[in-house]
Amino acid sequence: SYPSINCFKESCAECKKCAFPFKKYKLKQENIDTITDKPIVQTEYNRVRVTYKKTDDFIYFSHLSMSKYIERIIRRSGIGFKSTEGFRPRIKIAYLPPLPVYAKGHSEVFEFFADKSLSSHDILDNLKKSAGELPILNVFFCNDKKALNRDIALIHYRVSFVPEGNVVEKIKELLRPGDLIDIDKESMQLTIDYSDQGPEQFSRIYRLIDPEKKMTSIINREKICCK
Repeated sequence: SYPSINCFKESCAECKKCAFPFKKYKLKQENIDTITDKPIVQTEYNRVRVTYKKTDDFIYFSHLSMSKYIERIIRRSGIGFKSTEGFRPRIKIAYLPPLPVYAKGHSEVFEFFADKSLSSHDILDNLKKSAGELPILNVFFCNDKKALNRDIALIHYRVSFVPEGNVVEKIKELLRPGDLIDIDKESMQLTIDYSDQGPEQFSRIYRLIDPEKKMTSIINREKICCK
C-alpha cells in the first residue's frame, strides 16, 4: 500500500482507508502533487454459508487450528471477502460452537461475506480447489437470514456409547422442553435446543457421560437445523 492524499488530511485512526498505519512514514509536502486521490470503489458482498466435514485427520484439529485452516483456504481460493475494520483486519467469518479434539462433525458450517460478482458455484469450485483434503460439501447464499449463531435452532448429536441406566436418568432430568433423547443398542441421539444455551446444555450432558473427557472420539455432530 502507498500513502494517498488522505494521509495529509486525517490521522490513521480517523481515516481507516488502508490496513497499514503510516505514522512512521515521513511524508514530504512536495509529494502531494504525485499522489492522486482515487475514488474508493465500494465492493458489494453476499453472505455465504459453507458446509463441510470435520472427519479423518481433521479430528485432531482444535477449534482454533480449524478456524485458521479455513481462513487460509479462503485466502488461497482468491475469493474476494469482507474484512473487519481496524489496523489488523481479518476475514469477517462465523463458526459453529467448538467441537473437542477427536470429535467428528458431519455437517459443519462457517459463514463469511464473498464478492457479489461470484455465483455460489464459482465459490464452491474455488474453495474445493484450495481446500486440500477437507471435504467442502455445499455453498449457498443466506442474505435474507439472520447471522449464523442467531439462526441456529437445533443441533443433533450422536454419542457412540450407551451410558449406564442411572446416568441416563440424570441426563433425562437435565432435558428441557426443546431437547430430545433417543437411545438404541449402540448409540444415544441427542437433539439440543441451541437458542436456549445449547452449547452449555450439551456440555452438562457430556460431563455425565464422560467426566474425565477421555472419550471425545464418541461425539458426532450430525446435523444443524436453522430457523
